[in-house]
Parts: sequence; C-alpha cells; structure tokens
Amino acid sequence: MWQMMDSLAKIEKFYDMFDYLLLCMDMEIAKRDCLIQFIQLMIDNGPVSRLLQKKIKENDAGIRKPEDVLEQVLQAGIRQGEIKARMPMFYMNMVVMSKILVYAIYLTSGEKEGKPDGQQMHRLLYEGLLKELG
Repeated sequence: MWQMMDSLAKIEKFYDMFDYLLLCMDMEIAKRDCLIQFIQLMIDNGPVSRLLQKKIKENDAGIRKPEDVLEQVLQAGIRQGEIKARMPMFYMNMVVMSKILVYAIYLTSGEKEGKPDGQQMHRLLYEGLLKELG
C-alpha cells in the first residue's frame, strides 16, 4: 500500500488517481483471484477481520489499509473541488469501495457482448462517483 500511496502522491488530477487505482486492479486481478476477498477481509467488521486488523496494527503500524489509499484519493478530489466534503470520510470511502468492487466484478465477469472496454468502464465509474459525491 505504501508504494501505491507514493505513486498516487505524484499524480495531480483526481480522475488520474481514480484511474490509477483501477489500473492497479487490472494488474492484481490478472495475478490472483483473491483480491475481492482480501478487500472484504480488510474492511469487514467480523471477528476474523477484526483479529487480522488488530495483528496488523500490533506488528507494523506502518502498514496502510485500503481505506488509507482511498482517503488519499478522496482528499485530492476535495482539494480540486470535484468532491464536496459534506459527507463523513467513512461514507465517502465506502462509495469509492463500492465502485472498486463493481469494477472487480466487471473484470471477472468474462467476455460479454456489449460490454464496455476497460477505459470506458473507468470513465463510467468515475462519472458515477462524481454524481454521488460531487
């Protein structure tokens, strides 16, 4: 996550940051099928997830969770005026996470006629994000 946060810090525009997150997903989905399960585990509030999150905090306070990365992206959107800071950060994080989960489903859904290509899907998700948070 540190590498991702460092890379995001070098990107100026909110759309480019969101696009970068989706491109990272493209690479991760290609490498393994457990990305969605990992994301769920890191944000879930169940007993296993709480234990894992506690162990991570105890062993390395420098580990960044997905919501840390998303907050960095959201803060850029707020600074650039594309997102209004009228909602709690937790909720805004969940909105972005929902878009990312939709993208993960898109990536793993297989080929379908009429399916938008990757860049079209990036743009559609971004536009949906702005409608909800903008």
